[in-house]
Amino acid sequence: MDHIVYSNLIMYSNLKKLGQNKYIIYVQSQHKFYFKTLLLSFLLGIGLRKFHQATYFIQVNTY
Repeated sequence: MDHIVYSNLIMYSNLKKLGQNKYIIYVQSQHKFYFKTLLLSFLLGIGLRKFHQATYFIQVNTY
């Protein structure tokens, strides 16, 4: 299963489509605050227009 790994850099080009308007966001984060900031930046990056038309699966790996 394709997944996206966001670590220090947010790379929108690594976003993989999983079927129609479905994405998996795989996040590795040391801090929950970092994850929230990352997710917000991602949502702003794709735009709200696409957001309400798509389904996102969020998987968080904290360590």
